[in-house]
Amino acid sequence: MNARRCLARFLTFSMALVAFSGNVAAAPACAMPQVQRLQGQGVQMEEAEVRWQGADGALAASLRRPAAGRADQVVLMLHGYTGTRDEFPVRGREGRFFEQVAEALAAQGIASVRFDFRGSGESAGRWADTTFDSQVADLRRAVTETRRMAGLDRAQLVLLGFSQGGLVALRGLADGVAADALVLWNPVLDPRATYGGLLGADALAEGARLARAGQGRAMVGRTGLRAAFFAQLEAARPVEDGAGFPGPVLVVSGRRDQVAGAGPKWAETLRTRRGARPTQVVTLEADHGFGARRGGETIDDLIACTLRFLDDI
Repeated sequence: MNARRCLARFLTFSMALVAFSGNVAAAPACAMPQVQRLQGQGVQMEEAEVRWQGADGALAASLRRPAAGRADQVVLMLHGYTGTRDEFPVRGREGRFFEQVAEALAAQGIASVRFDFRGSGESAGRWADTTFDSQVADLRRAVTETRRMAGLDRAQLVLLGFSQGGLVALRGLADGVAADALVLWNPVLDPRATYGGLLGADALAEGARLARAGQGRAMVGRTGLRAAFFAQLEAARPVEDGAGFPGPVLVVSGRRDQVAGAGPKWAETLRTRRGARPTQVVTLEADHGFGARRGGETIDDLIACTLRFLDDI
């Protein structure tokens, strides 16, 4: 066991004991205030901006890692619908949501890579052309490029999907993307309800109708998306996609999430569907952004739960 794991085990032991089997856990049980004090103290980090060139354009990515030595884990972070690789600001804190996560991981000796899907952030492409299949293709490319990075070729690779990024991670794993473990934060597990709330039931119906009529390239109302997106939405079954993944899974849902609604219920459905495969479910008193508009306390709990999971795999 390396020094980072020894330290994390000590911190875990100092927390209140909590069962992660199948039932939800309350937010205070995840609290690990020691982790925040470790960030940036005595740990040299480096961050590099990279561009992965391809026939369909470049993907923009950021690598954050401890400066010295080979990392034994790397977390590949998938942003949400209309998001970017840094995600949203957190009130009262420097750095956006995924930037703060990357820093916390690096402080514990864990490398991370976050990237913009095509049509998002600084990556090539147009948002209108986004589909779940296109994002799975981006994910597959990101996994390949991450494995090529010096010092990461033999690291455990963990997918971390937030919101739509969780749906894409599940779909990618079902489609043969290779990973050792999966973390889902407020994932979209009921896509028709989620996107019906975001885009309207009429848009979903119109997009599906156009796709059935062979007009997958047609724009759907004011959604900024083509009908092909809605055809894949109709066919999406993220819970089924996650059922056969053999590696460990952590699902953290916000009880007050109004975007990916009924998240705790769907997380438990996923756990049940996975049977004996290792699945941990945690519910926090949080909205879809884990309280970022009010500050970072719940995000600290979220990170602590995730660090504990990473230490156990």
